[in-house]
Amino acid sequence: RQMTLSGGSAWYWIESGLFYMALHDYAQAAANFEEAVASDPRDPFAHSNLARAYRLLDRTQEALSEAKMAVKYRERNPAPWHGEVLTDVLRQRHEYGPALEACLENWKRFPKQRAGFLYPLIELYCIEGKWEQAMEKIGELYPEKSKEYVSAAVRTYCLSGFWKQAARYVRFCYPGAGFGLAELHSRMAKLYWHQGKLRNAVACMKSALRYQPADSPAYAEYCMQAADIWFYLGKKEKAAAMVRKAYPKEESGKREKPAGLQDLRQLYEYGTRCLYRGELSEALAVAEYMETNP
Repeated sequence: RQMTLSGGSAWYWIESGLFYMALHDYAQAAANFEEAVASDPRDPFAHSNLARAYRLLDRTQEALSEAKMAVKYRERNPAPWHGEVLTDVLRQRHEYGPALEACLENWKRFPKQRAGFLYPLIELYCIEGKWEQAMEKIGELYPEKSKEYVSAAVRTYCLSGFWKQAARYVRFCYPGAGFGLAELHSRMAKLYWHQGKLRNAVACMKSALRYQPADSPAYAEYCMQAADIWFYLGKKEKAAAMVRKAYPKEESGKREKPAGLQDLRQLYEYGTRCLYRGELSEALAVAEYMETNP
């Protein structure tokens, strides 16, 4: 507040707006970004941040106008951020063709940062039914037998609904790319999960956990993946057992609830663990809190 009151430049208002964005107070953030635009109508960051705030407030028409203004003035302060915000706004408006064009413009302008654009680009290509172009972009970025290439290719097949091709790619290409057996079986479980073949998914997760050492960093993640499947099969005791394996400290009274707004993803995961353990009142309290802080 002292920064904002002591100066009239756009960046005073931008920094203040970013502070409110971090607090998830999008209305106040938008008000500050509006002041930034008024202070310097040609500042692309003022427009792109205002577009982002409007998008989170579901004011998508105003968000689109601001995002276009940011792109118009981006030569003054070139950054991929402006194109990314425009892409996000267009996606929220279900304007996938223009969103794809905006993403491709970033791809062309910022070749050193293409890895960060790849997965949004793959998703847009697949939505438009252009999975072959997505595969071409993956090939522009990574060698064909690399982990990165194989992961992105599987993602492309999944988004296009080519489940058999995705499964074949995992079985035959994961080992050659350097993935372990635990990773292979975990990925196969996810493929079965998305197709609703939960019993096949269970069998794969049993194999994944057999190959994954209990003291490895990924063990808890695999246990929770198994817990998801058991819970939706109605096997609540087995789901609870997997949670206990993943988070043994929470069973010994050392449970720590995430701090709230700064850790919404962690809070969601905490609520899921409570649900799977049968602690319904705590899970409901987390759900109600998150519903009021979307």
